[in-house]
Amino acid sequence: LPERLRASRGEMGLVPSVEAEHEEVLDVIGKEHGFRVHNVEPGSPGGEAGLTSILDYIVVANGVRVDQDDGRLVQIITESKGQTLQLCVFNTHTLRTRELTLVPNDTWGGAGLLGVTIRFDVLHSPDKHTLHVLDVYEKSPASDAELDPYNDYVVAVGDLL
Repeated sequence: LPERLRASRGEMGLVPSVEAEHEEVLDVIGKEHGFRVHNVEPGSPGGEAGLTSILDYIVVANGVRVDQDDGRLVQIITESKGQTLQLCVFNTHTLRTRELTLVPNDTWGGAGLLGVTIRFDVLHSPDKHTLHVLDVYEKSPASDAELDPYNDYVVAVGDLL
């Protein structure tokens, strides 16, 4: 990743990077690979650390770039069971990275050491997999769901997005 897209380390485990230059972001979107977070179980290590479904991509684990689907990420997670794991995560909505600290374990009450579903993927711009809510009509299902025009995004509708 370009230098300005890398996360800085922090004591609390969640430190946003500086804003990336527009040209650097364009150089990353559609070219870089990582593990896209598809689902985060509530109460899981991934959920407690703040991973976000659909928009987050794991790009570095314990200082190792995970830009290939070669088993390295699974190995790092497995070797970190019961110990601190540092993840650098790129968010396609904010176009920033952040570093998360979590402890993989199998005692949190659900499946997997992190409680997340991930898939190796190329980093996509959010306009490729989200819908920006622009209008909400009175007495519509969107109104009933209290969608907020210009502030809300639809990130998934079953298997459609």
